[in-house]
Amino acid sequence: MPFGATAAVHSTPRPPSSAKPIAKPMLAIVLAALTSQMPHFCFGCNYAGARISGANFAGGVYVGSNFAGATLERASFRGAKIVAANFQGADLNGAGFDAAECTACNFQGAELDGVTFSNVLMVAANFNGFAAAVADAQLRDLLSSCFACNFAGAALAGRDLSNLAIIGVDFSRADLRGTKFDGDAL
Repeated sequence: MPFGATAAVHSTPRPPSSAKPIAKPMLAIVLAALTSQMPHFCFGCNYAGARISGANFAGGVYVGSNFAGATLERASFRGAKIVAANFQGADLNGAGFDAAECTACNFQGAELDGVTFSNVLMVAANFNGFAAAVADAQLRDLLSSCFACNFAGAALAGRDLSNLAIIGVDFSRADLRGTKFDGDAL
């Protein structure tokens, strides 16, 4: 195009005002599921029942998201900020929550075998009925960084939880037979 010439500008046609737009959060979820790369900010996203094993939620911010009953095996939540999320009944086997910050999250009934919790911060998280097969080191990391958390009815028999500062954790009705709390600050 010669200097000083102008090009015609074509605008994209807009849908009629009566057309309903596709919900952006749902579109983001569908696209993300195809690539296993989840949105890095999600407010009120609904992943309930989704099958997204190996999904990457690392470093994201998830507020009020629903993961209930979702299949999230080997998913990464490393370094994520998660607030008021529901993981009830989700399959999180082998997932990573290392360096994540979870506030008021519900993990009741979630499958947590092999989940890693190194350097995690949990505040007011619900692990009611916790019965996961996680290494003692991971359980120690979780409990030492869990403030005002609910482990009522947890199956923790025979675990070595020595030398931890466990602050405001509810162990009511938990099976603690043979569990070591030597040197703990409870």
